[in-house]
Amino acid sequence: MIESSQTVKIIPLSALLTFAEQHLVSKFKYVITIIGGKRYLVLPYEGVLEDSVIVRDRKSGSVIGIP
Repeated sequence: MIESSQTVKIIPLSALLTFAEQHLVSKFKYVITIIGGKRYLVLPYEGVLEDSVIVRDRKSGSVIGIP
């Protein structure tokens, strides 16, 4: 048995987005998300770890995903 004092919380991907971004992302098949230091393709309606980071364009700040 592995014991850990750290609690992992899973939240909807949409909780990391603004209202406007949620509508944009609904048209994507996948959103590029960093989870635990690695990049993953995540479905817009999936749950992710609370400390996940959505990959964004450096200049515009737009969410990067696959339409």
